[in-house]
Parts: sequence; structure tokens; C-alpha cells
Amino acid sequence: MVAALTAGAGAQAPSQASNTVRIELYPDAQPRTNAVVLTFTGEQYGKGVLISASPSGGGKPSDDVAFLSTLFAADVNGTIDDILKLWDVPDRDAIRRTASDPQAFEGNRNFYRGITTSMLLAKMLYGPYEVLFVKHAGAAPVVKDYPLIRRNGSLYLTNALQRDPLFVYVSTKYAQTLQQATTDAK
Repeated sequence: MVAALTAGAGAQAPSQASNTVRIELYPDAQPRTNAVVLTFTGEQYGKGVLISASPSGGGKPSDDVAFLSTLFAADVNGTIDDILKLWDVPDRDAIRRTASDPQAFEGNRNFYRGITTSMLLAKMLYGPYEVLFVKHAGAAPVVKDYPLIRRNGSLYLTNALQRDPLFVYVSTKYAQTLQQATTDAK
């Protein structure tokens, strides 16, 4: 399946305002006619917003960019407890069990240590969730989704959507679309 992206009034930096993002899906290896069109509320950030371990420019980063910076720093050098603090409370026991496996913990750490740059490409709003799509560049560039929930003004990672078939399909296809769009832009 091939997809094309279009967006309303695209922002270049994360903000509270949201737009309608439109995704056109086409069959693989077929003419681009008769698209299935999906739309969602959110943002696309053009070439992306750099996620830095130490934000520069004097301005305070948006809360989603600040969250991602904290998350990636914890994934590279943090402890299990540093990582658990970033997860929604109902998910922490399952994450602790997974992260307590030294092989899984080191595999995750090595993935994040291999990243040379990370760019926030889009934000999808889905019910109470904010799903951030980030392109990680390195040996094997990948677009990864980060489902978040806001509790008492703070953002937390969540696995609450992992069994939601609509979310799984749309986020997977959208991540593939973003990956292709950034590859084609080179």
C-alpha cells in the first residue's frame, strides 16, 4: 500500500493548535487513482523538529519536545527507574518486567545509542492520547510512534493503545508513509 500526505496549514514547530492531517492510501504497485482517504486531528512538522538532549535557542521547548528529549536521554543512559517514571502508572509493572530482562534492557539501550539524530515529524490526536511520530536516523533509519497520555498536565508513555486495531493499523501505515516521504525528499 502506498500513501501520500497532505496537511492543512502545516506548523513548523509543535504548538497547542491542531490541524487536519490527510493521508491518501493506494494499492502497492498500482496507478495512484481512487485513494482511500484518512484524516486525523494533529500536526505535521514539514522537515521535522530536532529533538536535542540540550535544547538551544534560548526558548523553552514545547512539552512534547521536552518529553522526547528526557525519554531519549533516559533510554541512552538512564536506569530502569528513570525509564519507568516516564510511563503511565497502569503500564509500569509490565514495563518493569520487560526492562528487568538484561538482554531486553541492553537491546533497547543499544537501539537508542545508535541514533544519530531524532526529528519529530508529526503529532496525531486520538481520544485522550497524543501520538508522536519521530524519525530516528542512524544505521537503520526508522519512524517510530510514541503513544502518550496527559495526566495532571504531564505526559507519559502508554501501552493502552496496543490492542486498538484502528490505532495499530493507522499508526503503522502513517509511520510507513512518513518514512517513505522523508526518504523521497532526499
